[in-house]
This record gives sequence, C-alpha cells and structure tokens, in this order.
Amino acid sequence: MRLQLYIFPILVLLFCTVDASAQEITNLDSLESVTKRDFILSDSTVVKLKKRRLTRWIYEAVVNESSSDKGDAKPRKSDIRLKQYEDLVKYEGKKISSIRIKRLDVFGPTFEDTAYVSKNQFIRWANDIHTKSSARSIDNSLFIEVGDSINPEQILENERIIRQLPQIRDAMIVASTSTEDPSKVDLLVMTRDVFSYGADASLNGIDAGRFSVYNTNIWGYGHELEAGVVWDMDEDQKFGIETAYSINNWKGSLSTLTFGYANNYMKKGFSIEAQKPFVRLDSKWGGGATFYRYDKANDYYENSINFDSEESTLGYRAYDVWGGYAFNIGNDVDFNKLHMVLSGRFRSVDFYERPEAGSDGKQFFANSNLYLMSLSLSKRFYVRDNHVFGYGITEDIPKGFLHEIAFGYDDNEFGDRFYGHLYLSSGNLLNYRPSYMYMSAAVGSFFNRSIIEQGEFRLSWNLITKLFKFKRQTFRQFVGVDYVYGFNRFEQEYLELNDETGIRGFGSDESIFGQQRLVLNAETVCFLPKKIWGFNIAVFDFVDLGVLGNEKESVFKGTYYAGIGAGLRFRNENLIFDTIQLRLAYYPVVPNEDAFFKLQLTERGQSSFYSFQPRKPAPLEYR
Repeated sequence: MRLQLYIFPILVLLFCTVDASAQEITNLDSLESVTKRDFILSDSTVVKLKKRRLTRWIYEAVVNESSSDKGDAKPRKSDIRLKQYEDLVKYEGKKISSIRIKRLDVFGPTFEDTAYVSKNQFIRWANDIHTKSSARSIDNSLFIEVGDSINPEQILENERIIRQLPQIRDAMIVASTSTEDPSKVDLLVMTRDVFSYGADASLNGIDAGRFSVYNTNIWGYGHELEAGVVWDMDEDQKFGIETAYSINNWKGSLSTLTFGYANNYMKKGFSIEAQKPFVRLDSKWGGGATFYRYDKANDYYENSINFDSEESTLGYRAYDVWGGYAFNIGNDVDFNKLHMVLSGRFRSVDFYERPEAGSDGKQFFANSNLYLMSLSLSKRFYVRDNHVFGYGITEDIPKGFLHEIAFGYDDNEFGDRFYGHLYLSSGNLLNYRPSYMYMSAAVGSFFNRSIIEQGEFRLSWNLITKLFKFKRQTFRQFVGVDYVYGFNRFEQEYLELNDETGIRGFGSDESIFGQQRLVLNAETVCFLPKKIWGFNIAVFDFVDLGVLGNEKESVFKGTYYAGIGAGLRFRNENLIFDTIQLRLAYYPVVPNEDAFFKLQLTERGQSSFYSFQPRKPAPLEYR
C-alpha cells in the first residue's frame, strides 16, 4: 500500500514534466495586470501581437495600457521592463558598440529616474558612507562583450546573474542605437546596491547572547565580512568570537570562497569552502571543496539532526569534494536547453567527540567515507515578477524541472552500506499563468546488506497565486503542503514541529516528536502601497496545521497541532537587514508550560523559490 502511495505523485510529476516540455519556453517578464480581464501576458506575447495589424488592433481594443497610469507622472515598473524587452527584440542581431556601467545610489534614484537626488540630509549621508559596487566587480559579472550580437535571452540572463550577487538589489540592461554608428547598439548596465552595513543580535536571557556586525560589499568588490561576539556568563569561556569572510564571484567565475573561524563556548574551529554552482543556464561545469575542523561544535555542517547540545557537543574533521558536468540534450536555443548532468562526490568525516549511540546501538555521527554519484535531468528558465517574496524589487522566479537519481557507497565504521534515492521536482504545472505551482517528491535510503536504514519519503506541494487587487491594496495567497515519512531511522533521528518546520512561533520540546509529519500552511499577504521611513509594509494572516505520527501507523492517527494568527511585516529593500515581523498567534494545543497566545517581534529571513539548478550529490535530508 505504501509503495502505491509513492508511485502516484512520481507519475504525476513525470506527466507534468512531459506536458510542460512540449510547450515553448522563453525567458521573459511576467508583468503586472494589464488587461481588463486581469489576465497577464508575457513580454513575447505582447510583442508578437503588436507585430501584425489585426492582432495589434484587437490587443489595443482589449488592453488599456495607460488607464492605470492616469495621474501618475512616473511610469510603472512593468512598463519599463516591457519597453526594455521590446528594444532588445528590435535590436536583435545587431552588434554591440559599447557597454557602459551606471551605478546608482542606494537611496533615491530609480531605473525610471536615475537623476533623482534626495533632499533628505540623512539619506545623503547614508549614500556617502556606502561604498558602491565597483565598475570592475560589475564588469566581472558580464558575459556579454563589445562586438557580440544582441541576443535578448542572453542579456536577460546576464541581468539575472548580476541580481544574484548579495550586494546587488536590482539590475537592468538597456539597449539604444549607437551614437557613433546607427547600425550598432549601445548597452547601459544599471545597478543598485543594498546598503551593505548591518548588525544582528540575539539574547538568551540577561547573561547570554550574541552580537555581530557585517558588511556585504567590502571595498566595493562584493566581499563579505561578519564578526561577532558570543557570551554566556555561566560558561567557563564567558566571551568568545565568531567570524566569516567570503569572496563572491571570484575573478568573474561565479565562484564563492568562504573562510570561517570560531572560538567560543559553543564552537571552536575553522572552515574553508570553495563552491562553483551551476548558476548560469549554460554552465558546463560545477563543483566545490570544503574542509571543516572543529574541536567543539553545536551542529553538524551537512545535516541539522536534533541533539541536545547542552549535554554533548561535536568534534570532527571533514573533507568534502564534488564536481559535475552538464551535457546538452536536443537542439534547443542556448538559454533553453535540456541538460543531463553527471556529478560525483567524496566526503570523509572523522568524529572525535560525539553523543553516545542510541540504545539500538546505531550512531548517526559515524566515521565514514562516502562516495556518491548522481545523474540528473534539468531544464529551467526564469520569469520576472514582483511582490512575491520581495516588496517591489525584481524577482527572478524559476520554472522548469529537476529530476535526479543518486547512488553510492558508504564505508562506515558501523558497517559498510549502499545508498540510493530518486528525486523529482517540477515547476511547470501552471506554465504561462501569473500563478506559480511547485511540486516535488523523493524517496531514498541506505542499504546495509538486506536491511534498509535511514529511509525517507517526502512529498511537497506549493502554490503562490497571482497578485489580486481590492481598491488600492495588493494581495497574494500562499499555500503549502509538506509530508515526510521516515522508516528505519536511527533512534537519534526524529521529526519536530517548530517555527522552522511547520508551525510558525510554535515551541516544540522533547515530548513532541515523531517519524512522520504532515504540515499544511496557508497565508494571505496584503502589500500596502504606502511606506514609512522607506519601509514597505505588509499585513498578513496565517493558518498552520501540523500532525506528528509514529512509523507504524497512519499519520492521521497522530497528534494534531495548529497555529492561527496575523501580523505586520516591515521591509526596506535598500537594507541588508532581514524583514522585521510583529506576529500575534494562538495555539489551541501547546507543549508543557508553553503559552496559548504569543506576541513576537522577530526577524524573518528572505524566503526562496524552488531551484531546478543541478546540485551537489547528497543524501536526502531528514528534518
């Protein structure tokens, strides 16, 4: 019966992939509502309609492009982006005569009005102390060159790559007729940074906490530095430090180098990491290497297993190397190719301090050499939208699929074993519509002779509706379902319900755990049009429902928990800070001594989309 349950979602994902692959895929804008029926047309559709007299007449009769701009002196972002794409199509095939880089101030100017200068003295001061991204660092991110022919897809892809840099808020590449040779084209690359200085603090009572400061754009080259102080007056080492330094886009290779060091009561050691992921759509190679050496640590770098760090700590040394190559399949255009990616990985880990093994004699933190291979099919493209997870900035939303089969061998001190998993994901379920639906399914385990160990099945489904408006307010609805089933897991491994894994603000303790978990999340977000001191405001309400069950019975026979609430979010996209969130929630069933009502002021990290980017081979994470 359980095997049938696994097969059904896998077949659904395969069907959706085949259905979506049969459709033409382009890398275009998803614009805000521009038609009387509240449909959304992609840039390519609008351009094609306007090319012919009859379809242009029908389009202009149905679509009133200027009606929403009455009384507004500034053009909308959607209008600017549409004109950008129309210009790129108009100049397609022409040679690039020059490329100029224009770096805007963090506060004040926009792509629509690049000359704007704020009269506010504080804003001017903030712009003065910020170091803009250097023209060289932006140039290192360009893979279009003078003399190339205009390819709209290539330019939009390069724009997306620049926006992925942590120090960049937004980027736009605009084409115009060359002033020196009308047969050629000049390109203007405009960028806006985020304000790179930030601070973070967390307190655990009066006598313990952490405070750190960071800069994401050292010298204007996109280098990141974070330095923090950690203290606990009840520990032998009362004060300590934790630092990290990262070099992004090293020499224009889209590689990241990170050096970390910690010496405090929770963690003592260092790490070195170099990664080159498959960021570009036409990337051929990806890979990375890491080295970790921690004499004391409160977590494990690869998998956030639950263990009591107050009673025991980890000490380990780990080497981790991987690499992959993407083969093109078919005759698709350069930026819309199906890739078959072959990847390999070697990881060696040696623990010299760890929690005791469970009563079953099994040890999650085992000394081992893990050899993994993966074969994946990946096809992805991006549409541009706004007010999804951001607050008005351009967001690159992935569509496509990633299907992966992995297999390997674990040379383990507690018994050698094999590993295998199948992972399927698709984001084509609502292709060419202003809503986004994603689905993924995975099943995998280790095999110790004829015994299955650390098995897992996971099914996820997410829906983000289109923007809908009521008067001047703009809304989106978010719905998600996540189911995890663990079989033959170690005693040390279990699932929880907490703020990160299902019910926001919920206080899980050791009495609330299981081997199965089903979570339903629903949230409505209203993006308010006005700002306060540069902060965008969103009002939200939510309902979270979670069920925990054991391995042997149906999850629906487990224990139910829920959270219901509402709140406010404040976000300034010019700042590197996380979103500030004020949330009031009610929990009908709570753990021992916890509160039924909670009013919390927290930071909310930036949510991310599914990624169909080929990745490092790794066992499925159980959390």
